[in-house]
Amino acid sequence: MRSKLFLLTATILLLSPPTCKGQDRPKALIADLAIDGYGQAIPNPVILIRDSLIESVTSGGQVPAGVEVTDLRGYTILPGLIDGHVHIASQPEWCALYPYRCTIDAARNGKILLMSGFTTARSLGGPTDLVLMLRDAFRRNIIPGPRLLVAGDYIRDGDAPGLDGPRVREGAEPADEETLRRMVRDRAEAGVDWIKVLETGGGEDMEVTFYSQGQLELIADEARAHGLPMAVHTHSSEGARRAVAAGARTIEHCSLCDEETLDVLEETGTYLVPNLYGEHWSLSAALEGEHGWEFVEAKDREEFVQYFRRTIADRTQMFANAVALGVPVIHGTDAIADLWDGVLAKEFEVRQAAGQNETDLIRSATTRSAEALLLSDRGDLKAGFLADIIAVDGNPLEDIAALQRVRFVMKGGKQYQLH
Repeated sequence: MRSKLFLLTATILLLSPPTCKGQDRPKALIADLAIDGYGQAIPNPVILIRDSLIESVTSGGQVPAGVEVTDLRGYTILPGLIDGHVHIASQPEWCALYPYRCTIDAARNGKILLMSGFTTARSLGGPTDLVLMLRDAFRRNIIPGPRLLVAGDYIRDGDAPGLDGPRVREGAEPADEETLRRMVRDRAEAGVDWIKVLETGGGEDMEVTFYSQGQLELIADEARAHGLPMAVHTHSSEGARRAVAAGARTIEHCSLCDEETLDVLEETGTYLVPNLYGEHWSLSAALEGEHGWEFVEAKDREEFVQYFRRTIADRTQMFANAVALGVPVIHGTDAIADLWDGVLAKEFEVRQAAGQNETDLIRSATTRSAEALLLSDRGDLKAGFLADIIAVDGNPLEDIAALQRVRFVMKGGKQYQLH
């Protein structure tokens, strides 16, 4: 399957025409308002761009002669947004069954991300060969897509049994040190940017932990040896505390984390990547009988409806607590499959309703996300930074829904056309 997927992806990428407008001379963006990566307003901005970088940002400055001007008056300029948790491709099992559909959908998802204003994203899980090839294709502008950081295949109980996980309880031998280190090495040699570990289950198994403290520390130690940060999927407090102690840089979800655990994240400066809107989307789909739910019997559908309502309440309360306690929260949607259309910026509205203000919402998807993902060249409107810039219809400091109305996207000084 891997060779078939590789060949299909290579063919699509090689045949795809360029989709962005290049830049032959310095460019200036002008507007009535810009908002930087700290949520600070810049009135009447003039942003000069040379090649792929921002050369200067001034308020009320003059546009030099001989510069190509893009007039964005009527819109608000911001740094390109960063989504810290997506799945650019579907799960490996699904891709193994439907490699053609998986590849086409993944390429489509990249375009949706970029045109939604997300010029950088971290893809935490998916077929390693495919996501690496997409990352490089986006980087070379062969097809439209964000700057992508990828983790490839998870390290999970199904492949390397955790000491506390269900496979060991069923009689399997727990993964030893060499197995865990080899899994990290294999991903590092393939060229991933992050190591992703599943420390708990999902759904009704959110509180089921997999890896012991010692196993997590072995994985983290090998990741550090290869210069790779570690992201840990956990819904439970116990899983989150183990991950922090092992040195995880980001905690994904933390849906059931209590205040004591959130205090640990705040004290250690460990970044939290929750996601709220996906469960709202799933609840709506189940209630309306859409996106596959029309094939689920009414009785079973009602059980899922009740589950989604419970988990929405749990996630919302956890998120509100995290914001109140000052946990460093970054933007992440966990977008996968049908969730792509419309979900990316709706996450902002749900978080606002749970207590995060507009300024911090912008920071969480720009400067703070850049810090969390170890990216020192983006996330702000600043001289020397990558010219990853968007413009939206409205002022997100007054109406966060403006982030759903993206009207202009630039990545590395190249302007992408919106429809």
